[in-house]
Amino acid sequence: MSRPEQDLLLSVDGVVATLTINRPAKRNVLTVTMWRRLAQVCAELATDPRLRMLVVTGAGASFCAGADISSLTEDEATLKSVVETAELALRNLPIPTVAKIRGPLPRRRQPDSTRL
Repeated sequence: MSRPEQDLLLSVDGVVATLTINRPAKRNVLTVTMWRRLAQVCAELATDPRLRMLVVTGAGASFCAGADISSLTEDEATLKSVVETAELALRNLPIPTVAKIRGPLPRRRQPDSTRL
């Protein structure tokens, strides 16, 4: 089992911060602890005037497969509050946020010229 402080890794290179979701063995699913930490990280980033961008990525082959439902021990209202707080913190960052997602893109279907 990984340690919670290692599940979200933050690095800064010049004006770019990178937040890596670091649970590749679980396809980077987020635990409640990670949602809480995400809100804290965003609050820290919001106060750094040097930063110009946040890149969010996932370790391994997956970006993020969603919530870790096996770790959901809070009641529904608490869980909703924790997730909303993290989402708002991310949305309200004063810098652009970019999701760096690896993997193949779906092939674009060519229009069928025989169909009208």
